[in-house]
Amino acid sequence: DIVAASHLQPLDRKDGLKTNERIKQTWNAAVSKSDKDAEGSFTYNALDSGNQHDEEVKTAVEFEKRWKQLESNQNRYKFLCKLGGKRIYQLYRTEVSNLEGLLQVLHECYQPVEAQIIYEILIYATKSDRFSLTVMFFGKQDKKMISELLTKLKDSLSNQDLPSLAYNEDDLEGLHNKYSL
Repeated sequence: DIVAASHLQPLDRKDGLKTNERIKQTWNAAVSKSDKDAEGSFTYNALDSGNQHDEEVKTAVEFEKRWKQLESNQNRYKFLCKLGGKRIYQLYRTEVSNLEGLLQVLHECYQPVEAQIIYEILIYATKSDRFSLTVMFFGKQDKKMISELLTKLKDSLSNQDLPSLAYNEDDLEGLHNKYSL
């Protein structure tokens, strides 16, 4: 028996916390540290996914839980744009576990008005520790999707109706290389 071998005693129902307080220790403190600059460098208040809990996402687990609760890709897109690239990076410093899913939603629901936010999400995703490993496992379909998304971002540069964007064609070429396209 594993419990006996580890010299642990099993807990009874009556065993528990001595206080009524809940333990607030996180599973992975390095990933869930709260930074003073938790806000993304670009705020986007026009989008509202209809839930006030979006701003309260503090860990990758909470993000995944919220992601699964959102039923449509349109709501997931709004959620991603509301959080922004920097916030998503803070949640996924080590590895963006569902990068393909995030990219699919960004590609499928792309709106030129959010071009800057989408660029920011793509650039911050490249800063996660295991990004290059994740990209190595992308299939042809994933690479095609990213390439099309980068083309949409490039097309947004020539759109005169959009506010000035903080990226240029050279920046997009750098992303193209980072995503191994």
